[in-house]
Amino acid sequence: MQNEHPNILEIIADNVKKIRHQQQISQEELSFRSGLNKNYISAIECARRNLSMQSLVKLAQGLEVKVIDLLEE
Repeated sequence: MQNEHPNILEIIADNVKKIRHQQQISQEELSFRSGLNKNYISAIECARRNLSMQSLVKLAQGLEVKVIDLLEE
């Protein structure tokens, strides 16, 4: 049986990119705001990196959104 839903990494990647673009900020600016490395943010946006809860919280804080906003489809 094939999984019909995107995995959580893809959902987070899509949400981070979407919110970041809506706010018109670069990955570098998000890096500054969140305290996360720019390359790490890039890998997250490509769904290539697993995130810790701590990193998820930092991303949400950097984007000024709730963690749930990064997890919802």
